[in-house]
Amino acid sequence: MADGCDDPVDPSPAELGSRQVLTIFYDSLAGASWTNRDNWLTDAPLDTWYGVTTDPEGNVTGLDLSANGLSGPIPPETGMLKQLQYLDLGVNQLRSIPPELEVFVAHANPLGTNPLDFS
Repeated sequence: MADGCDDPVDPSPAELGSRQVLTIFYDSLAGASWTNRDNWLTDAPLDTWYGVTTDPEGNVTGLDLSANGLSGPIPPETGMLKQLQYLDLGVNQLRSIPPELEVFVAHANPLGTNPLDFS
């Protein structure tokens, strides 16, 4: 359009919403191969996506995807889920934790039995 108002604009990383962050998470961790991926990448409310919990405002507060076939490095965008309080990604094939999550994971959020690299 002449005024550019209808042109799509990519959000800056600071503006990514929960749905976008979870989509990056899914794509980065081989989501198409997960054991259970019910409702992921759909328009359904986030609290109906398998393993996702939200608060009443719809902010992601928990991810419980243990033993679900995740593989690869955890994307740094996961750290943008500012209301995240619980993260269980144990018994998967995760390879690295981004600096954005290292402190969070160090405080009782299970990632056991993953071949992780904290460097």
